[in-house]
Amino acid sequence: PKEIIFKYIGIALLILSLIWILIAQFQMKNSWRIGIDEDLKTELITTGLFNYSRNPIFLGILVSLIGLFFTLPTLISLSFLMITYILIQTQIRLEEEFLLHQHDEIYLQYKAKVRRFL
Repeated sequence: PKEIIFKYIGIALLILSLIWILIAQFQMKNSWRIGIDEDLKTELITTGLFNYSRNPIFLGILVSLIGLFFTLPTLISLSFLMITYILIQTQIRLEEEFLLHQHDEIYLQYKAKVRRFL
């Protein structure tokens, strides 16, 4: 049945997204933080997963919520996905503004080369 295939796809997405997020957090090293700290100067990470996505952790979170929806297709899991997508887009725009102020031309070059998600 189709339902079982979607559940397996969902479980695979959940596992892959967890691994993806852990790798991205490891690659951020000392630049990892929650939120925006105006006083902290951090290195702009552009290697590893950040060579393919400017926001690999947020991408992993979205993929995990897609996996959750495939595994448990309810209105609640769909709502979590949609609300989280909107909140992540908002946070990304705030972080992009912050990174532009911190890294100026280097960030603009990186932004022109690497897409927001993939």
